[in-house]
Amino acid sequence: MKKARKEQKVGIGLSGGTDSTAAAMLLLEDGYDVVGYTMLTTDDSAAVAAKAAAVAAKLGIEHRTVDLRESFKCNVLDALVEGYANGLTPSPCVLCNRKLKFGALQERMLAEGCDFAATGHYARLTRDDDGRIQLRRGFDKTKDQSYFLAQLTAQQLETVLFPLGDRQKGELKEMVKSLGLVPKEEAESQDLCFVPNGGVGDFVAERRPALRRSGWIVDTNGKRLGRHDGAFQYTPAQPVVRHADGHGDEHGGRRPSRRAWRQDTSREQHELADRAAMARGMRRAGPLSDETARGDGPSGRHGGVHGAAGGGSARPAVRLLRRRPSAWKRVDR
Repeated sequence: MKKARKEQKVGIGLSGGTDSTAAAMLLLEDGYDVVGYTMLTTDDSAAVAAKAAAVAAKLGIEHRTVDLRESFKCNVLDALVEGYANGLTPSPCVLCNRKLKFGALQERMLAEGCDFAATGHYARLTRDDDGRIQLRRGFDKTKDQSYFLAQLTAQQLETVLFPLGDRQKGELKEMVKSLGLVPKEEAESQDLCFVPNGGVGDFVAERRPALRRSGWIVDTNGKRLGRHDGAFQYTPAQPVVRHADGHGDEHGGRRPSRRAWRQDTSREQHELADRAAMARGMRRAGPLSDETARGDGPSGRHGGVHGAAGGGSARPAVRLLRRRPSAWKRVDR
């Protein structure tokens, strides 16, 4: 016989931030027996655990911590560095979701009697006519996180709940702060948990100093366009603005005619290509789970590309448009 909701236990990944707090509260309102779980992933995780414990106390739920530092190092940090060293740009959040949040943490929750594992991701789950589970975008398109869940398997998703999937971030933020569950002055974090300032390039280079070797940026004909201080920092398909005529700006005022394409690690060379050349040779950067029906998920997006950080300030002749404006690097022709 199927359990009533008040008899079903749900483990919620709890960080004490707006999203996980709102998810826990919605689960309680829906009648579930909720237990908060916080992953310890680095030596600095104690502060996150304390914050989550404070929120759990306000909600009146039990709080537990799970030490996953070794797993995080092996499956996320080491894999991230190895990927960059091999010319890839893996998303650490995709790796963490697959191996930790919906891997080791979910397994712990189920082993300790939980019927479901829940998180504060903005994503939804539905089923098709054959009963197969589908991963779909969250209703709040500005916060959709289905992209970061794309490599989860159907088996992992069978026991998952996403309470925020049909909600808007704005209403949830106002709700938890008005109830005093989260400080009103708390800002939304956009940084990686293990690199608070978002310096992925520096993080990788500290562990693989040899990757900082400089080399040439060339076009598909081998023409030299500029220099780089480590080809690992540039992501395939990353747009490039070339100021050959003095026009264009840091935000891509002109439509970029070329994009980062591929690396020749033997010569420390990075090649740029136009859209037509890239279309002829483009392939996926990482696998989607072949066990999850995608529904109207992240429009073919997959295992993840992130730009890395660099330095410099003067106006370049060639500029790679990175995720953070402060990280744009000067490249002289």
